[in-house]
Amino acid sequence: MIIRMKKVSVLLQDKDIADALAALGLLGVLHLEHFRAPQGGEIEALVERRARLQRVIEALEQAGAPPPQEGCGNVEAVFRSLETTFNGIREWEQQVRDLQAQIRKWEPWGEFNLYDIQVLRENGLHIHLLALTEAQLAALPGDAMVARLGTLDGLVQAVVCTRDGQLPGIEGQPLPEHSPRKLSELLRIAQDERDYLELRMRANAKYLDALRQHALRLESQIAFQRALAGRQVEEDGLTIVRGYCPVDALERLVALARRRQWAWLIEEPAPEDPVPTLLHNPRWVELVRPVLRFINLLPGYREHDISGVFFVFFSVFFGMLIGDAGYGLLIGLGTLGAHWKFGRRQADRTPYYLLYLLSLITVLWGLLTGTFFGQLLFPGIRPLAPWLEDPANIERLCFLIGAVHLSVAHVWRAMLRWPSLGVLGEAGWLCLLWGMFFLAGLLVLGDPLPRQAPFLFIAGPVLIALFSKPHRNLLRAVGGGLGNLAMNAVRTFTDIVSYIRLFAVGLATVAVADTFNGMAVAWGFDHPLTGFLGALILVLGHVFNMVLGAMAILVHGVRLNVLEFASHMDLEWAGIPYEPFKTYTGDR
Repeated sequence: MIIRMKKVSVLLQDKDIADALAALGLLGVLHLEHFRAPQGGEIEALVERRARLQRVIEALEQAGAPPPQEGCGNVEAVFRSLETTFNGIREWEQQVRDLQAQIRKWEPWGEFNLYDIQVLRENGLHIHLLALTEAQLAALPGDAMVARLGTLDGLVQAVVCTRDGQLPGIEGQPLPEHSPRKLSELLRIAQDERDYLELRMRANAKYLDALRQHALRLESQIAFQRALAGRQVEEDGLTIVRGYCPVDALERLVALARRRQWAWLIEEPAPEDPVPTLLHNPRWVELVRPVLRFINLLPGYREHDISGVFFVFFSVFFGMLIGDAGYGLLIGLGTLGAHWKFGRRQADRTPYYLLYLLSLITVLWGLLTGTFFGQLLFPGIRPLAPWLEDPANIERLCFLIGAVHLSVAHVWRAMLRWPSLGVLGEAGWLCLLWGMFFLAGLLVLGDPLPRQAPFLFIAGPVLIALFSKPHRNLLRAVGGGLGNLAMNAVRTFTDIVSYIRLFAVGLATVAVADTFNGMAVAWGFDHPLTGFLGALILVLGHVFNMVLGAMAILVHGVRLNVLEFASHMDLEWAGIPYEPFKTYTGDR
């Protein structure tokens, strides 16, 4: 559910703006709308400082499990020290990579003394270390002395000595600053320095919580400066602060304004206002929040929250796309292990509960279809629903799921349009939608059209043409309806057919699994070596197949909700996240 918002303007004296913003920040309910783009040197400096601090925090988080946390008297000094250490690690790491690259380049040439080469050059003998083709070797000057060392990447390794240092037509390579032995010594020194700094970094991970709190304080300072820069200052010394407040928090905001003796104006947002979206759903619907957050989708304030429908159908799509009880069992066990190890340190455990449910649905679908790590590895497992052994029946089920899914969108829209004549337009789309369902069965599966199909193809377009764009002027209403029908009729058919991807991807998952099963069985398990190879094929093959399944969830399972269903809901995902102005005090 999208929480209703009110547009609130607060009028106060500009000399009190700092205290006012501090009070609004502590209340934390007003999503600010800036009158002008907040910018300035102080804001840029704070943002740059926050980015530097975030890099240090991420480095500490990646350094391993943090030790017991300790308080920090001077967190800014700790940050500066850790930033110096972090930059030192990066510099030494870059030096390690550079030295390793030089060693790989010159190691095939063996050990050589650069001082001796320099002495020879001062005495008129120029030494070149070259990788040449046979034709380039033959084209060397006649007075050049050549010693072949071997081959390198199909070229001849050669030490070439000339008196004038000239090699016409051949591009020489400059010698390194250090000999290979010295390069190896420098590499060890660089690695030791890097390792020492990394150890020092890990030793200071006890201040990770203090640094995170410092980052929150920096965020508060940035938000404060942006609010200060984005306010509207009037000529008479007054200031206007404007934003959007959820209706259930409006009373607290008004009480604050009364205590502070501010003037305020509360009004409904105008159609052109950038109103933020705040969602509030039952706990079972909140399970889908990690998915929507991952794909970064949010409905607009004037759109509709489809989280509940998304959750129900996404769960079904997940089970059908993965489609294997064995894989579902592994997902559940993996989630259980991650929950046990990391869950206690995480405030939001919703992803674990979501994965538990998805793994259960996957196991259920796998049992219905008799799929357990494919269908060949355990031939004794029979499907609980023999009807699903026929691929045509699964295709029919996919079309049915698609028709039901899209019908939900049009029933929803009809409820929203009640009691206008637009309800009849949505009824027309429902007729056409189910007509297209029967047409898909005819064209794809060869199923005969039922007797009511002609009625659907007649009633649907007529209702759409007359009532989908209702207007007092009949001609304008029919014209709008016909345009709507022309643009979306074919799309309705293709949307129904697109749900066959649930069958196709599920079938591919079984086929890939059985391919690896067949390869493993072909090696046999009657000898330790072949048994090991067979087991390795099974493990790697099924892991690879599960990765493909995860990609299919993102490509297909999400798409059917955010494109096919959303298009029938006229949903554009144009939401602005509700981000109320808050200040961090260290007490929260």
